[in-house]
Amino acid sequence: MAPRIARDVLHYGAVVGLLALSVLQPILSLRQKTVTGDEVAHIPAGYAYLTTGEFRLNPEHPPLIKLLAAVPLLFLPLKPPPLPPGHPDQVQWQWGQQFLFTQDADRILFWARLPITLLSGTLAWLVYAWAAALWGRPGGLVALGLYAFEPNLLAHARLVTMDLGIALFFFAATWAWWRVFQRPSGGRLVLTGLAAGLLLATKFAGAVWLLVAPALAALARALPATGTDDLHAWQQLPWRRVLAMTAVVLELALGLLYATYLFPRDPWVIWRGFLWSQSKLINPHFEIFLLGSYRPFGWWYYPLVAFVLKTPVPALLLVTAGALALWRHRPARLAALPLALPPLILLLVVCWRAPNLGLRYLLPVYPFLYVLAGAAWALRPAGPRRWLGTAVVLALLAWHASEALRIAPDYLPYFNQLAGGPERGVESLDDSNVDWGEDLNRLKPYLEGRGIRQVYLSYPWPAPPQYYGIQAELPTVDDLRSPRPGVYVISAHAYSRLRLLYQRDPQLRGARNWLAETRPVARIGHSLFVYDLRGRP
Repeated sequence: MAPRIARDVLHYGAVVGLLALSVLQPILSLRQKTVTGDEVAHIPAGYAYLTTGEFRLNPEHPPLIKLLAAVPLLFLPLKPPPLPPGHPDQVQWQWGQQFLFTQDADRILFWARLPITLLSGTLAWLVYAWAAALWGRPGGLVALGLYAFEPNLLAHARLVTMDLGIALFFFAATWAWWRVFQRPSGGRLVLTGLAAGLLLATKFAGAVWLLVAPALAALARALPATGTDDLHAWQQLPWRRVLAMTAVVLELALGLLYATYLFPRDPWVIWRGFLWSQSKLINPHFEIFLLGSYRPFGWWYYPLVAFVLKTPVPALLLVTAGALALWRHRPARLAALPLALPPLILLLVVCWRAPNLGLRYLLPVYPFLYVLAGAAWALRPAGPRRWLGTAVVLALLAWHASEALRIAPDYLPYFNQLAGGPERGVESLDDSNVDWGEDLNRLKPYLEGRGIRQVYLSYPWPAPPQYYGIQAELPTVDDLRSPRPGVYVISAHAYSRLRLLYQRDPQLRGARNWLAETRPVARIGHSLFVYDLRGRP
């Protein structure tokens, strides 16, 4: 009994440790990052919802994440400026800047971001639980280890955006729904409806789960029952009962969505928000950047390229190993189908419909893939090769963890070795893949340490440089043609946009692109490039 107790203590100690790391890593870097592009709208909007009951700001997203982020702010002595009238698309940015930067922005950011890290910890637990149910406790640890050190998840676990929330509730709703098929019950049905409601209340794009749910239900009816997933009870239910249960889930989900709007008298506010979100999906005047090329509307395969270049190589190898192991083991393959179908449907929708602005739209696929990767441990070859399989899995996990530790706290611009690392990421992708404005607060210490008083700053994000004590001037078109002597700081996103300007702007036709020819003297957080041209004639 003693060895078994020791194994249990060791195992659950590892689980608790990895869960703690999945939360502590983003928490420890909360204060090191400036407000990102979308947070300047999301955080003040949530506060306005709670304090005024008005949902005019940021209507393109449902309110759940913004409400959660705003709850801690109710306990701070905030004195926000009056909310002005006007078009939401203008007011949310202008008032959002005033809300943050006329007060202690760093303190507001810390407390607003904290609930998102707790959502990430919840998702980490669900990943472990589903993987352990399928592959045993060691397989659960493999999945949890991948999650805890995934740079892309760590990046969004500390931001008040919808991306981590939709990953959590998409995964939770799917597992809860599959558990209904394994053993239909009222309690499991209610859990599914609540998870689906939280998903819809996070982002309108969560409606893609309404495609996943019937597809999973049909799959569960068609699959032969296995020892791992006994679907016999579900398969014996009459179709009328199946449709009735589906209707219950949908009613619960829509009811919860309505509740997150604080039970508005005008229920059409939700529909108007959805239409608003669809109208903002594509900007025909914005050219997407991918692998050195620019194109309006982008490429259908953009999300796939982003996934391959920004996912750690050891994680890609472990997911592949898990998929191959399942292919060889038919009973386990059938049990794992619910892990493959939802991310596949999501991938198809993202490739078809989502804007080419970042890997974040694919964030919900990671939990499924990392549960799938747990099979690489559970289905290792028997005999002498088993020790080799053990060593390979452990080595890949160690490599994966080292990727997160090496890039910390700059998780957002992470790129793997296939892309040339984070230093070369800006040559492959743009926007939230490389820079969301998160490192401005780290520029001032850099400048002070080198006696630099003023810079030419190209930074297309909401945080005002003067708030952080930075004396900055915006570079002009003439500076792009022939830069004045001085220190230039160009954000990674601005670097990509300026590179396009050299190609498209008639004023710069034939001009020498000094940005491409000059090596930065420093990279702050992998998102701010510093060029010292003080000695330039």
